[in-house]
Amino acid sequence: MLVTVKKSSLNGTVEIPSSKSVAHRMIIASVLSGSRSSIIGNLKSKDIVATLDCMEGLGATIIKNETGAIIDATTLKSNRKIFNVNESGSTMRFLLPLLPVYLNNFKMVGEGRIGERPVSALRKAMAESGVSVDNDYLPVNVSGKYNSNSFTVDAGVSSQFVTGLLFTLVALGGGKLKIDGELTSKGYVDITIQVLEKYGVAVEFKDNEYSVSLQNGINAPKEIKVSGDWSSACFWIVAGVLAGDITISGLEYPDAQPDSIILSVIKAMGGNVSYEQGLVRAKKSALKAIEFDADGSPDIVPILAVACACAEGVSTITGTRRLRLKESDRVKAVTEMLSACGVKVESGENHIKIWGTKDIQGGVIDSARDHRIAMSGMILGTMAQGITTIKDVECVSKSYPDFIKDFEKLGGIYE
Repeated sequence: MLVTVKKSSLNGTVEIPSSKSVAHRMIIASVLSGSRSSIIGNLKSKDIVATLDCMEGLGATIIKNETGAIIDATTLKSNRKIFNVNESGSTMRFLLPLLPVYLNNFKMVGEGRIGERPVSALRKAMAESGVSVDNDYLPVNVSGKYNSNSFTVDAGVSSQFVTGLLFTLVALGGGKLKIDGELTSKGYVDITIQVLEKYGVAVEFKDNEYSVSLQNGINAPKEIKVSGDWSSACFWIVAGVLAGDITISGLEYPDAQPDSIILSVIKAMGGNVSYEQGLVRAKKSALKAIEFDADGSPDIVPILAVACACAEGVSTITGTRRLRLKESDRVKAVTEMLSACGVKVESGENHIKIWGTKDIQGGVIDSARDHRIAMSGMILGTMAQGITTIKDVECVSKSYPDFIKDFEKLGGIYE
């Protein structure tokens, strides 16, 4: 689907969707509890649907409703042999090590670029404890049972490997996970620990090792609410400081979600942003360039790049290496997005450099079927002289199905 965006001012109030990061973890923890629980939140994004489907494949009964879903895991009995994670990296990396606790043999498949995202570190960690994965990339065939409740993993590629193995240790009744080398994006592991603690699981970290204890079992709250998604809020925060006055509801601050750093980053750029009583407000501001290390919060890079393109001066975003293994090669997609709209930009192995300008031009942006590029492109289009066309905008359903509807509600002009 092609969308054309015209220059416009965005104003009003928008309710942010539920956090994908938190929702994935609550769904899995609820199933691991072996009980019945209700999760309150917007669970309609494609990534979350992929996790819900896989949990149904494991034998859980899931009843979706207007407020979220009821998950009944009192009887887990699976006859499924193939698990499709669609394009969800979280679903793949969380469930690949977990499913062998319940299944002797299964195949995991996916869609889009998910087959280019390596699981070699998980494959090695699982093999050392008795489970065989036959390839470093999806599709993979998995066989065997764990002969140990102790793992070692290289977390340099993704913190999601750590989360997947923590869930595995919960399913095994507890154990230890040693981190080999540098742990990237630790904030996402902190989200996992926070969720597990709400289910009564104790997780400690000492001497580069996580210890998981289930002394009192794992108990799902009868009802639990998913917090708002800072990753989605980033788009409206930047839109507000660039082109209007936007109030965002449904967020908590401070929050363990790494992308909540957007608030302090935009403030450092001179943005008029504030948080009070559950509401974030972003008002049109004159932004200045920034130097920012995105290693701990890589998902904000596409929309932060839009802010930098409209700021005074030259900005440098470092820590971008892992962005090449997302739904698209995001470094390439970001540079092409900005270049298409007349912004000077260059990239290297681990950085993106952006020359801010007051002369954003209309252009044709290829989203590369990446939801964050599509949404960033639409925000950039509101600042451009002339018409901006974004290709394959339907991909926003991966994380934010109502994005275009909210864009229109705030006054965005598009066809």
